[in-house]
Amino acid sequence: MISLVRVDDRLVHAQVVVGWIEFLRCRRILVVDDQIVRDADRIDLFRMVIPDEVRVDACDTRSCAGRWADLVRSDEPHLMLFADPLSLQSAVDGGIQPREVNLGGMHEMSGRHAWIHGLFASDTEIAAIRRMMDIGIEFEIRSVPTSRRKDLDGDW
Repeated sequence: MISLVRVDDRLVHAQVVVGWIEFLRCRRILVVDDQIVRDADRIDLFRMVIPDEVRVDACDTRSCAGRWADLVRSDEPHLMLFADPLSLQSAVDGGIQPREVNLGGMHEMSGRHAWIHGLFASDTEIAAIRRMMDIGIEFEIRSVPTSRRKDLDGDW
């Protein structure tokens, strides 16, 4: 089962490990990123910071769709991580069908501007989120599970 689909430009870090993994009782993390999948050192670093009983895999946005049905049917709770909305949009275009997406860490960086509720995004990223909302994907903003959930309603 897919317990959470999250956009977070830091991917695997303390909020994910201590907050989301424990809260969701996830035993599998799938990092979906076209560059990370080719960076064995970074994947190994992710594996070093998570509990031993949690497995981390990586795939590119294209092959993510091919794994979607198996992930949904799995009895194991999975956390899917995307570094940005454009990677998520690419995976959605490829066939994944999340009902809901958590927007976690979208930090200030080149090309991004202050957007909403402490998140930064480029105009292209905002347009991608709007397109996904137009096809029925719901978005929430929450950095950790104990934070108050803020639903993204499109009035921004």
